[in-house]
Amino acid sequence: MKIKSKIGDGVFISCVIVSIIMLFMYVAWVLTGVWWPAVALTLIVLVMCLIYFNTFYELLPDGILLSCGLLSKAVPYRAIISVTDADSISPSYCLSSKRVMIRYIEGDEIKYTYASPANRAQFRELLNKAMTKYAETLKKEAKTELDIAVSKAKKENIAQTKAEERAAVNIENQLKAETQEKMEKPKLGERVGKIVNKNDDKILTREQQQKMKEEKKLLARLRKQKEKETKIALKQEQIIKERQIRAQREQSKLIEKRKQTELKKSSDEAKEQTLNEKLENQQKKLVKKETAKANKLEAKREARDKKLSEANKALAEKEAKRNASKNTQE
Repeated sequence: MKIKSKIGDGVFISCVIVSIIMLFMYVAWVLTGVWWPAVALTLIVLVMCLIYFNTFYELLPDGILLSCGLLSKAVPYRAIISVTDADSISPSYCLSSKRVMIRYIEGDEIKYTYASPANRAQFRELLNKAMTKYAETLKKEAKTELDIAVSKAKKENIAQTKAEERAAVNIENQLKAETQEKMEKPKLGERVGKIVNKNDDKILTREQQQKMKEEKKLLARLRKQKEKETKIALKQEQIIKERQIRAQREQSKLIEKRKQTELKKSSDEAKEQTLNEKLENQQKKLVKKETAKANKLEAKREARDKKLSEANKALAEKEAKRNASKNTQE
């Protein structure tokens, strides 16, 4: 099933302007003999026409195909996370800013693309129906890693990519390794302290003195490493907190935008209702006026008919009297 893209006002106006410029270039070619600007513009117009007439969205049995001119992209249904309305001007397979955002998983990342159908609600319904049909066919099959990742993203409403998730996991693993090292390092210090206590009452040889010096140096290095590790851990915690705060802000912005769109829709519906009521009232008033006029005209016609009938009766009576007088005279 093919669904054509909605054509925005900006795209239509730009096509008209380019076509007018192309006509002027052809006139200049005829007058001056300079041909290359006209040829270049014709090529541009051909590309624009290709994009204009070949931007559509096709619902395939296993995915959706987005095409714009010579470019196309297929998104499988099992990789789609969400389908929501969006307003954007970013480059995509669209001819309008009124779009539908499709979030999906590709490889190790959560990506998104846009479509600009004429009717966004109908497009979302058709896409959701196709996704449910495809999911029913996959019920008997075993779940893959992609299915698990999609279900997890739908439950948690993940806004970050999988690469960022991996980075967070790596940070957690580093913190665990650092804690283990911290648990092991005090053991080394205890061993060095025992050796020192044993050799307090003994005369140390040169080799033992060198070992002691090396162990002290190791302890100093370990302390410095601990300080560095604590600093790194604090920085990592700050980075994680900042990412969480950013994700929360983005989610709050999206929620606010949705609320604003819903308020606009409700206000538009209220305006439409008031306009419809006004039109109905006006129509009722016009009907009443027309009926009143028709009643007045009928009353006038009846009065005229009565007068005419009375005049005819009077004339008939006069004629009868005249005939009677004539008969008496004769």
